[in-house]
Amino acid sequence: MWTYFVNGIGSILETLTQLNGGSLGLAIVILSLVVRLGLVPISIYVGRRTIVQKRNMDRLKPRLEKLKEKYKDDPARLQKETVALFRKEGVSPVDGKSMLVSILQAPIFIAVFSAIRNGLTNSSGPFLWIRNLAKPDLYLAVLVGFLTYIMMSLIPELPESAKTVMAVFQVMLSVVVVSQIASGVGIYWATGSLVGIVDKLLLRLSLKLWPLAGQVSPMSRSTASN
Repeated sequence: MWTYFVNGIGSILETLTQLNGGSLGLAIVILSLVVRLGLVPISIYVGRRTIVQKRNMDRLKPRLEKLKEKYKDDPARLQKETVALFRKEGVSPVDGKSMLVSILQAPIFIAVFSAIRNGLTNSSGPFLWIRNLAKPDLYLAVLVGFLTYIMMSLIPELPESAKTVMAVFQVMLSVVVVSQIASGVGIYWATGSLVGIVDKLLLRLSLKLWPLAGQVSPMSRSTASN
């Protein structure tokens, strides 16, 4: 089943290459754009739920700290009271729905990645400044690192210190990995990072147009009404 899925994407990539006059690089860009842009609504949905989850946990943090102090010598009671607090406030420490949606996206990315890698040959043609898509390109790795930094800096409602740490780690990781893999796969990575920037901008826009105020907790409205 998996092989058929990957081969199907590979056939699409081959068709796109033929339609673009034999340019495998352009075909990779188009395929990556179609896949990533198609998943943007899902990504925004997950992003909004993640922000709601963070706000919920921030709101409950003082009460959780009091419970930890009160039952620091009784771990079993602490666990029981913590679960009771989450249940009372209608908050879950783990957003299962967001995790499920994120996990379901992974096979798509892996399949596209595998199809692109399988479509590369030792003599894969040039694209832009890249002479051979089958070999690594340092300039492409630096570009991916730059795009990754921008994407990470646009994550909403994240402390600047956390953004900096995450950005540095992600940039270093992306540069090291892309500098070691085939440029064709690196183009897929770069295109995905570019769409990731658009995704974060759209998420910010959605938060302005449709604020999350009032969605922080189902119990907050009932508490206010009392």
